[in-house]
Amino acid sequence: MRFLLLVIALVFFSCKKDYSCGDCNQVKEPGLANAVIHWTGPVEADGCDWAVEIDSVFYHPNQLDNSFKQNQLNVTIEYHFSNEIYRCGFTSAGLPVIIVDSIRK
Repeated sequence: MRFLLLVIALVFFSCKKDYSCGDCNQVKEPGLANAVIHWTGPVEADGCDWAVEIDSVFYHPNQLDNSFKQNQLNVTIEYHFSNEIYRCGFTSAGLPVIIVDSIRK
């Protein structure tokens, strides 16, 4: 029983973003798209925090101003891709990270 609790605790506390590389893996492929902001739930409760949906694909934004943290908010976003993966959710492989260049309602 203690082993099971230890495994659950390790999985629970290992869900965080790795900032060690910074922006070293950026891929400069800019894009402009209509998108929807989604609240997927806190990472601690098996969610993936804030996500951006572009063409039915969910991404984790590298930054999101508080004025855009509204569930189901329609926005126009200028972005480029990163090679990073935001690890979240107990069974999730994580979300690809996008670098937000600009965003507007």
